[in-house]
Amino acid sequence: NMVSGNFFLMAVGTVVLVPLTEECLFRGLIFRNLYKQSHWAAYLVSIAAFACIHILGYLGQYSVRELIIAVIQYIPAGVWLAWSYVKGDTIFVPIAIHAAVNFITIRGIL
Repeated sequence: NMVSGNFFLMAVGTVVLVPLTEECLFRGLIFRNLYKQSHWAAYLVSIAAFACIHILGYLGQYSVRELIIAVIQYIPAGVWLAWSYVKGDTIFVPIAIHAAVNFITIRGIL
């Protein structure tokens, strides 16, 4: 039926496409290129970009205070994903972690 088909597409996007796209952008492009110049800058910029992209849809709907709180909740994930990229020495480690976290999250919807 239509509902299960839509859920399947959402699940594939959430578990496969989003982690692949976000990790290639935030860790593969931003983090990797900044890491050559400054490890600190690589972490700060990639984590800030990762956190901010997740709240764009809420701009104009919530107060600045609420938006800051929303950004803060993504900082630990950004740190963990960037650290896993460095330690794993491959983009596939943070992609796998991100996919697993998203999978666990959508399993709670079922």
